[in-house]
Amino acid sequence: MASIYVPVIYIGVLVFGMLIFSHFYRKRRAPAKYEPWFPTHPERDVYTTLLSQDPPPHDALLKAALLQRAAADVRRLMRMTEDKQALNQLLQKGSINDDLWAAFQQAEREMQAEMVEVVREAATFKEGWDKTIFASANEIVLNARHKEHYTKVQKLQEERGMLLARRAR
Repeated sequence: MASIYVPVIYIGVLVFGMLIFSHFYRKRRAPAKYEPWFPTHPERDVYTTLLSQDPPPHDALLKAALLQRAAADVRRLMRMTEDKQALNQLLQKGSINDDLWAAFQQAEREMQAEMVEVVREAATFKEGWDKTIFASANEIVLNARHKEHYTKVQKLQEERGMLLARRAR
């Protein structure tokens, strides 16, 4: 007659075997390669290209390129803020692994370094501009979003007007 210990030992051996297999499988699995959070930064490339030109372009052009770079950084920062909330919730639920979270944190560090570089560049053009460049860039981004929403509302109103005109016929 088999005692109660036989099934318990059997289940214990199975669980222990699965744990060992899982441990070695995770070690041997190739580490996940994630793409950069933002693959390219064309505004930064334009600015650095302008800086490296000989003869150097006019200061107004360089300032405009730097302001566009800062506006792109503001857009990216807004997106990262939204993504961080979603990723944090997914991480807490266990839907994503720590590697993706680490990649996101690396992108955050790169974003901070980019913003420091923009501030440093702004200080070379005009005294005090380093303190206000991101405020100006934020206004540009918000104005562009407002204009986009306004255009959408106008388009919807035109479509609604056309629809009402068709019904009236």
